[in-house]
Amino acid sequence: MKLGGILLELRRIDRLQLRHALRRQSHSGRPIGEILLDMGVISRVDVANALLRQPSVAADADTLAGVAPSVARQLPREMADRCECLLLAHRSEWACVAMRDPLDSNSRAEIQEHLGTAVWTVTSPAEELSAARRRVYGAVDYSP
Repeated sequence: MKLGGILLELRRIDRLQLRHALRRQSHSGRPIGEILLDMGVISRVDVANALLRQPSVAADADTLAGVAPSVARQLPREMADRCECLLLAHRSEWACVAMRDPLDSNSRAEIQEHLGTAVWTVTSPAEELSAARRRVYGAVDYSP
């Protein structure tokens, strides 16, 4: 199911808001979630919750557990922690990154600049991302 349909099902938007957003999308090509955010009719939490209901764009615990540490470590730990993400795959033209907030354009731009490739983001729950980062990078002791 598409994001707009999920948001309708969750009653976060109504049909009129979706039609208006789809019209804007047809002119701009921007993701529907970003358009609805700009319209002020949903929150980032609404988008993240709806994206988690789309299995094709969500990274679950099994997916995160299968990430090769050598791949994930292409992002420095500090960046992965700050952006709340984990690098899942990196090819010469693109990278796939699991993020708590896949609409965080600042983090996505930072990751893109670091990797030097286009970045495709998928969503993943914060707790599962945190556990995966600990597995990949090791535990961190932030005490003085």
